[in-house]
Amino acid sequence: MKIIFYIPDNAKNDATLYYVELVKKAFEKLNFVVEEFTNTNFEFNKNDYFFTIRSRDFVKIFFKTFSLNIIHWYQGIGPEEYLLINKGCLKARFISFLFTILEFFIFRIAFLNFYVSESMKNFLEKKYKKRKKNYGIIPCYNKKLNEIYFCENVKIKNSFVYAGSLFGWQCYEQTIKLYSEIEKKIEEPSLTILTKDIVEAEEMVKKYKLKDCKIYYVPLNDLDKELSKFQFGFLLRENININNVSTPTKMNSYLSSGIIPIYSDVIHAFKSNIDLGEFNMSLDKLENFDFLIQKIIDIEIDYEKFYEVCKIIFDKYYNDEINVCLIKEAFEGTYENK
Repeated sequence: MKIIFYIPDNAKNDATLYYVELVKKAFEKLNFVVEEFTNTNFEFNKNDYFFTIRSRDFVKIFFKTFSLNIIHWYQGIGPEEYLLINKGCLKARFISFLFTILEFFIFRIAFLNFYVSESMKNFLEKKYKKRKKNYGIIPCYNKKLNEIYFCENVKIKNSFVYAGSLFGWQCYEQTIKLYSEIEKKIEEPSLTILTKDIVEAEEMVKKYKLKDCKIYYVPLNDLDKELSKFQFGFLLRENININNVSTPTKMNSYLSSGIIPIYSDVIHAFKSNIDLGEFNMSLDKLENFDFLIQKIIDIEIDYEKFYEVCKIIFDKYYNDEINVCLIKEAFEGTYENK
């Protein structure tokens, strides 16, 4: 049998590429011939399977092949994300409605659906009023645990980092606001913001009059080494569906680099799969800063112990071998019931 991955160049990033490679490995273990195309100029037959990661690509493949053997990965809940990014304007509502129609179509007819969390599966089943048996759940991640970064000697004392873009649901302003409170209570802290959105990032830093803050962009290939310098990393989120169902790769990046994450306790998959024990710096509310800041002041970081805590998470959750098996089993179960 053959499976064709339709992944246009503009659909590729560090998260999607890693995920796609996991799926490829699973199908190679199933003895499939694996092919990848960035356009629809490929040959196929009625028994072939297809894999897509965006709604528009699923639709292109369906109308090219009229196949019911399309496997789809949901990176997020697209209609809701589009509405939030565009602040709910009339045009955004209309486009979000169109995305919802596409999502409904895919959800109903895909041979196999892959979600990043159980919450995402539950959200879509509730939204479209149908329970689906043909699914698999694999979190988003793209980094392996690196023991050499768990060393106090490479860390800048009282250093904090924010890595990533500045979309509305990523709570950048709340992050800056929290750090401004940290500055008042911790001796000589520093904040580094690693982003492409430098101008926007600078505006917020000026608004809150931060003292020691650096803003710059680091290419993906150098990101791990750069992150390894810092002690704490911000991953704040609001308690909304977009965040409840997600599995941000930022958590994986921070932990792989020996960074203690400061994060909101609203991501359901992290509640179930990430136990940081004494290194837990989660916020139940975005305004509950005092308790968290006191924990930061009081903590004495034993990096050997922190590594062992993270190793358990990577062994059980961010584990390629386990996740390839889960992908394989999801396909086999669906194929047997076809």
